[in-house]
Amino acid sequence: MTKIAVPIKDNLLSEVFGDCSSYIIYTVNNKTVVSAMQEALPLKSDSALLEWVNKWGITDIIVHRINKSLINLFSNTKINLFIGVPIDNPESLIDEYLKGTLNSDVTKVFQTATN
Repeated sequence: MTKIAVPIKDNLLSEVFGDCSSYIIYTVNNKTVVSAMQEALPLKSDSALLEWVNKWGITDIIVHRINKSLINLFSNTKINLFIGVPIDNPESLIDEYLKGTLNSDVTKVFQTATN
């Protein structure tokens, strides 16, 4: 079972991970979405985000841009980060993920937080 978190702002992929109104968590089994639920934004500290990800059993995160410190934090986990994904609606992104056609661009990593 795979759990994919997509940060949402204005019904689209949030431009910056952690700066969103909520997350949609998709549960996928055998390349089929079995559930989708929307969860409120956790506290904005790096450690709180990691705890939240672990609490929900998230295995994959789709992001447009992400702070390098979060990549370092997640590097010691088994969480897959899809970085630099073009901003689109979450349903299209999950469809691309399931088809194996989700595009990433690691140049979307940035050094400092934008908060």
